[in-house]
Amino acid sequence: MLVAITSVGGGSLAKLMWPLAFTLMALFWCSRSPSDYIQALLWSLILSPAFRHYVDWRTSFSQTNPIMLAPYCVIFASSGPVLLHLINGRRYAPEMLLLILTVTAGVGISLDTGSIKDPMMAAMRWLAPVWCALYIFAQAKHLSSMRENVRSVFALAVPVVALYGIEQFVSILPWDAYFMKEAPIQSIGFPEPFLVRVFATMNSPGSLAAMLCSGLLLMLPRVRILIWVISLIALIFTTQRAALAAFLVALLALAVVGRDKLLRRNLVKLAACLAVSVILVLSIPAASKKLMGSVGSVTHLQDDNSAQERWTQYLSAASMLDEYKFGRGIGWSTNTIYISVGNHTAIDSGLLDIYVSLGVIGGSIFLFILFALLMQGWRVARSSGDPSAFAELATALFGIAQLPFGDQHTAEHGVFLYLALGLLLARPMASNNEATTRPQTSVPWPDQSN
Repeated sequence: MLVAITSVGGGSLAKLMWPLAFTLMALFWCSRSPSDYIQALLWSLILSPAFRHYVDWRTSFSQTNPIMLAPYCVIFASSGPVLLHLINGRRYAPEMLLLILTVTAGVGISLDTGSIKDPMMAAMRWLAPVWCALYIFAQAKHLSSMRENVRSVFALAVPVVALYGIEQFVSILPWDAYFMKEAPIQSIGFPEPFLVRVFATMNSPGSLAAMLCSGLLLMLPRVRILIWVISLIALIFTTQRAALAAFLVALLALAVVGRDKLLRRNLVKLAACLAVSVILVLSIPAASKKLMGSVGSVTHLQDDNSAQERWTQYLSAASMLDEYKFGRGIGWSTNTIYISVGNHTAIDSGLLDIYVSLGVIGGSIFLFILFALLMQGWRVARSSGDPSAFAELATALFGIAQLPFGDQHTAEHGVFLYLALGLLLARPMASNNEATTRPQTSVPWPDQSN
């Protein structure tokens, strides 16, 4: 309906109706049906950028688009259960509250510069992932149904989005080409066949890689070979080297720590799927050239501009932190005050962004809690012995392993990371509560024997 409204000239109305519709769904479901709420959250993350591209193409490009607020409206619509969880001091409330306080301190530093809009928008991107995990903790008695619905969404979304990405690589659609020309994104390729760094329905190649990898990992130990081959081809077409490396690290970790025979047997299948995907990509001359160029840049880092710039950023980090001992504040990279006086430096590292935003003390606290949650997740997975718990651990590891190379702690990247941590860490809470709801899945789940 919204697409039809946009097509007849109602683009401005569609921009407002999209986040409003998701907000109303979230408010209705967040307490009544947590599993449906989680579905709404994931679909808002996956579909909102694609709808935004189409609406912008029909109207005109706008850097600030209300459509992109839909996932955040969904997440913060759950503030009632989340705040109750924090106020009552339930499981993980102290750790999550400390994360929130460090971000709040960073917002305060940014507000002190005189900027208001930029730090508030950045705070939304930082806090949304934390809110997502807290909601899962607050609704832990529904963990089983939430987990099944997460898998159901990815079982449908991953292959469909991957196919869209492959189509985008071969023959880009006009609204995606328009977005590439208008958006201020330098590392997205060119809107020509075989020259696109695919982003499919997401907002960037990195976001697509995060969605595909997180979805594939969370669907384990169940494997559908065709889905994996299609998805891995789309992942390769993103040419996100950090995501590909982190994905391999996550699979290797699963092979080492996973004790389930089915999981290990399916990891062998995954290795075969990866080999088939690479062979298929190499069989396409234009795709092969792009892939080999990306791989070649890794073996010749001295000629890789991205690697050299990131290395320079790490070398200059000490002086930057010494100048701003308590950090530059949340959203410093888009803070118009810093930009207007020429005091702006681009940083392509999640670790450095955390320290520059929060300072040495705040950044250390934030990272310590994040890694402590990961280690607690390892203990939960090991004690449960459930292969799906190790899959959730691998998904969290996939996100954290990329921190040296990009912002994996905020926005959609962070939501996928904290979603996995939430599903994993809530397991002990769910096991202590017998009132788990019956799974409500929208998509029939394939038999594990496949």
